[in-house]
Amino acid sequence: MCWHVLQFPTPAELQTAQALVTRTITEGWLSLINLDATWTDCPTSGDARHVRVLLRSGDANYNGTTLRPGTLTLSTAAERMQPPPNDPPGLLMGFPASWNQSDGDRAQFQALILHEFGHVLGFGHEQDRPDGVGGVACYTDDFPNTVKIGPPDPTSIMGWSYCDTALGQLSLEDIRGLRSVYGPRPTSNVQPTMIGILANHLLN
Repeated sequence: MCWHVLQFPTPAELQTAQALVTRTITEGWLSLINLDATWTDCPTSGDARHVRVLLRSGDANYNGTTLRPGTLTLSTAAERMQPPPNDPPGLLMGFPASWNQSDGDRAQFQALILHEFGHVLGFGHEQDRPDGVGGVACYTDDFPNTVKIGPPDPTSIMGWSYCDTALGQLSLEDIRGLRSVYGPRPTSNVQPTMIGILANHLLN
């Protein structure tokens, strides 16, 4: 993972935003599986491939996108030099001015960060499953050839909030599917997060 800062008011605000992103991803996803991430500034030369994390402040609303899933989010320094619309995908997070004003604002943005990083891990939108739950709005058969993991889950973090009853954090079905792909984190390395403790208690 490498930082690509588009705009931020002050270094202190940038550090606070970076801390929120790294903590949310580490506690919400990585603490549950056998996968780690390193964080650095995006290099300007060389062939190393990173997931570019673009941070931008001043958006009117909470914004997030990856454009591509999984390893397609990786890019080299040369690819990151390309101007839009030819620049590569990555994890773009647009911060509104109000993002850090209350616990509710931060929680709303953390849910978006979790959702978008799910795409980096290779997961698509839950509501695009061809076998969606009957009566749940927005379910469509948009990607019939993708691999389905587990049953349809209206509470999945990978669903859009207006399409389902997403909880703002990973559901138990999310964690089951996640661990089936990446494996659980070895017990000796498990981070003592509340969601990790709950998942280990309910799923093991």
